Amino acid sequence: MAFRPKPSRLAVAVCCLVVFAPAITANAAVSWKRVGTVTTLTGNQVCYTDGTNIICDSSAPTLSGGSVGIGSSSPLNALDIGTTAFGIHLNSGTPTNTAYALYNNAGTLTWNGISLGSGLSGGTTNYLPLWTTSTSQSSSILYQTGGNLGLSTITPQSSLSVNGGVAIGTTYAGTNAAGSNNLLVQGMIAIGTASPTSALTLNGVPAFQFGTNYSTVGTSQNDVPIGTSGASVRYTGAGVSTFNGIAGGVNGQILHLHNGSTNTLTLANQASADTTYANQIVTGTGGNLAISPNSAVILQYDTTATNSSGATGAWRVIGSSGGGASPAGATGQVQYNSGSGSLAASSKLTYINANNQLVVGSSAATPTTIGTGGTVAGFVMNVIPQAVAVTPVGGGGSTSTSIDWY
Repeated sequence: MAFRPKPSRLAVAVCCLVVFAPAITANAAVSWKRVGTVTTLTGNQVCYTDGTNIICDSSAPTLSGGSVGIGSSSPLNALDIGTTAFGIHLNSGTPTNTAYALYNNAGTLTWNGISLGSGLSGGTTNYLPLWTTSTSQSSSILYQTGGNLGLSTITPQSSLSVNGGVAIGTTYAGTNAAGSNNLLVQGMIAIGTASPTSALTLNGVPAFQFGTNYSTVGTSQNDVPIGTSGASVRYTGAGVSTFNGIAGGVNGQILHLHNGSTNTLTLANQASADTTYANQIVTGTGGNLAISPNSAVILQYDTTATNSSGATGAWRVIGSSGGGASPAGATGQVQYNSGSGSLAASSKLTYINANNQLVVGSSAATPTTIGTGGTVAGFVMNVIPQAVAVTPVGGGGSTSTSIDWY
């Protein structure tokens, strides 16, 4: 049911009734429009018209102490928006005065004349954003998950995980490429201490991991492939072996070579048999170096070391335990310095251990009989001791301070 009150009175909405309210037309004539069915009116609520009806419900704004609330019955600011059903739409355009103005500049949200961007797009979950232009963003190579940050990896297992090379310091960063998985550091590196005093300061017990054991047996092995196996390598062959050269050396590289077998391992000195000359070994003894079982040798690669070809580049022996120069000559021959820093031997000077005999001029088990005035062809020996007792093999004896045999 509807009724028409006198124009001078304001209609009030009551429960479950259709009430009419006055509307002011352009010529100021007053007419009545239907408000609709109203159940409850909320204090401070603003009513509005849809062109036909005047609407007073919870969708209307609220006025409170000079503040306007949309979806909020208790606005605390000049404008509070408390609904998630709608956003704010700004038509594109630039105001005459942009000072402290928020506006839509052709799709770019702008405040006080400064672009706030056109919104995030093209990103991927967990990737840190990257500004690809001044107004757009994409994903960077930084990936964060579980408190860990990955650089070029999406599975960081540490606080910082880097997949690639790293350059640190004003000299290297931005100037030198570290190379794949390498680290360039300008300055000092400290391990276990906060006070480094040199390029590398270590406070703790260092350990060199053993590489793959080498067990190939051979008495003349060239280019033995242990230079890239690790800082420490064991020889575990079932027989004696001789290394003529070691492949894989780079300048300054240190190699610990352990003889973990029950056989002698020999390092050949500047062995011309290995024609990859830069892989050769300089023992420092002038001869081959025998490494006894359960002993070790330390080598360092030196690009300035001279190999058998006269060119440079070779492994230098810089330390050993249980090793020594390999003997020259045949069994029993007495060793002597050849004059070039290496050992040599001669068949004219032999020691027969079984008979406790020093044989001069012959290697036979029974020495040549030397009697009075006896001769040994091709041999001259001058002995000038304080006193020498000589008992020739043929019998007799004499004592002299000078003995000459011709």
